[in-house]
Amino acid sequence: LETNDTTQKTQKAASTQKKSSKAAQNSALATRLQNDNLKKRSVVVVDLPPLLVLKATAGPSAGKTYEADPYAGALVIGRGGPCEFALTNDPEVSTSHAEIDWNEEDRVWR
Repeated sequence: LETNDTTQKTQKAASTQKKSSKAAQNSALATRLQNDNLKKRSVVVVDLPPLLVLKATAGPSAGKTYEADPYAGALVIGRGGPCEFALTNDPEVSTSHAEIDWNEEDRVWR
């Protein structure tokens, strides 16, 4: 009778341990799901203009890059004068060759 009582106690302890382990797993899963949901809800959408990066691919200024700031006003590309993106020493580029500007209303570079 004592052996049977010990066996029952051992089985009960094992069952309690399994339930405890299962509860811990469920709790961990619930915590992970809650954290995932928090991450999804804490996403901040910022509506910024797209970054414009210009790169000279040929000529004397090949490899030169310029990152345009959409809020700095018109970007002038040329060989000289007040140019933000100066392509000096390039005979195929005029002094004030092109102008690019961010149009906030249409949300496009022109």
